[in-house]
Amino acid sequence: MRSDALTVIIIIMGIVIVILLLLVLFVPAKDIFKGSASNNYIVSYKVSYMYYSNYNIYAVIYNNGNVNIDPSKYSVQAEYYPYGYEYNCNIDSNGLIYNNSQSTVVVNCTNNKEIFDNLLSNNGYYIFSFNYNNNIETYNLSSDLMK
Repeated sequence: MRSDALTVIIIIMGIVIVILLLLVLFVPAKDIFKGSASNNYIVSYKVSYMYYSNYNIYAVIYNNGNVNIDPSKYSVQAEYYPYGYEYNCNIDSNGLIYNNSQSTVVVNCTNNKEIFDNLLSNNGYYIFSFNYNNNIETYNLSSDLMK
């Protein structure tokens, strides 16, 4: 009876070893440990420059993360100082901003003409807040850029 139990244990251990051997030989490690290994996707970007021309507002965005950025997924707010007026904006762009590259995009706000006129009057400045995947980057836009 003791030898029967030992035989069953040896058979079970043999099956486990064969299964482990097959996994190691034929299944990539990243698939085996998929649940426990974290993916290192880093969203990181910099609004390196903004300017305005012909009632359009432009932003140059540099993607220094390791994933591509879809500009249409940005949430953009503009706040006019010293008065505190707020504008909702979105980004007009074709295609992605690939990692380690930059792109110039058009920023469309609820009233681009009003923003443009305020900047030309040299009366105050705007702080643009770009939010992408909870990563926020700000840029101050003033009439000084046009001088």
